[in-house]
Amino acid sequence: MDAAALRQLGLDYAAGVRVRQDLALAEDYLRRAFEAGESECCSILAGLLLRRQLDFDKAADAAQARALLERGAERGLSYALRGLGHCYADGLAGLPRDRVRAAEFYRRACAAGDSLAYCSLLGLLEPAALEAERREFVALMEARIARGDRQAALALGQALCDGRDAPLDPERGLALVEVACQDPDLRLAFATLAAILARLPPTFERSRAVTRALRRAAQLGDSYAIYQIGLQHLLGQARSGVDVPKGVEWIRRSARLGDPVGMASYARVLYGGWLEPPRVEESLRWSRAAADEGSPEGMYQLGVALYTGTGAPRDREQALLWLRRAAEPGHLEARYALALAELEGGAEPAQVEAALATLEAAAASGSPSAHLTLAALRRTGTYLPAAPGAVVEHYRRVAELLAASPGLPSPDQPERRQSWLREALRLPAARGELREFERGWRP
Repeated sequence: MDAAALRQLGLDYAAGVRVRQDLALAEDYLRRAFEAGESECCSILAGLLLRRQLDFDKAADAAQARALLERGAERGLSYALRGLGHCYADGLAGLPRDRVRAAEFYRRACAAGDSLAYCSLLGLLEPAALEAERREFVALMEARIARGDRQAALALGQALCDGRDAPLDPERGLALVEVACQDPDLRLAFATLAAILARLPPTFERSRAVTRALRRAAQLGDSYAIYQIGLQHLLGQARSGVDVPKGVEWIRRSARLGDPVGMASYARVLYGGWLEPPRVEESLRWSRAAADEGSPEGMYQLGVALYTGTGAPRDREQALLWLRRAAEPGHLEARYALALAELEGGAEPAQVEAALATLEAAAASGSPSAHLTLAALRRTGTYLPAAPGAVVEHYRRVAELLAASPGLPSPDQPERRQSWLREALRLPAARGELREFERGWRP
């Protein structure tokens, strides 16, 4: 069997495409492909070792990944050089966080022909040095594109679409990403194309193009694309309509590949009523894994579980720590839960005022849970003056948010909607309000 076939088999087993997902077999095939000369398998295999979850020895995997990348770097492989740059930038594979060393490896990778390494390099630079480097980046990518470098087309296309590393020009950016997709093995190109198309006004042809791009990215082992396919099945956006078992299976594959969004979503699926009976302890394991990978949603889930003692001993101090970490990047439900926890803790007047302000901000940003809690406080006159008109408005806003959000069950699925509300309102002070809501209370 040639190296390319070994590589594809490894990707198939990693993603669970055409075969049952088996990460140990994926490792074996990718290692054999690398030994047979498929240089990109160096970084693919290292990434698999670093990110696969729960069923493996993470310390041993990290040591193997580091040795693999160092071996590839000694041979001058651009993928390995970029991979070591990622490890130093994020403190992975047992290496310390070191921006200087990360920049060094990114520069070496770019010099070896890896255009995507330049994007990572720009993310490390101080503002004072950034503008000159951006101009150099655009000029270098343009020169490489003229020579037919599809990876350079992807790098510049991404930059033009988000306006971060080049002047904003989404139309040309999309065209360049489509050029990059002419390389059938450039995984990130297909994932990027799907993300860009999904942000545009939906049409039938555009939706089909998103699905095709996601499928190809999934076949190449992209864990976030695998998660997106699962979400399509859960929300009825796939051609087959709503298919819960299939959606759960795709999200599980993404989680096992270490995608932080996939892990947090799988934890929600395990807990939130998609499976019967709910698997609370397994859900908590995935929430913790997602939190460890930096997922704000995972941190929120872990914080709520520790606060309520769901699947783990109650630990208010650790719960507040995780909720604060989740709230820092703006996670709406974490901000809500943190405010509610502070109100329940017998806070001083200044803390109560700050918690109420946080609740109001979370509600204004679109948190259904914050609206429900404010409705409860205003209905009973707790901490806030009683205001029946405001209570009605809070309920109206909750209904609008539940109906409009693509990530929540639709209004014609009352059982699912109540299941989501139970999950979202686990903190004790909200439980009475949930009972009123389920009985159809109207002021």
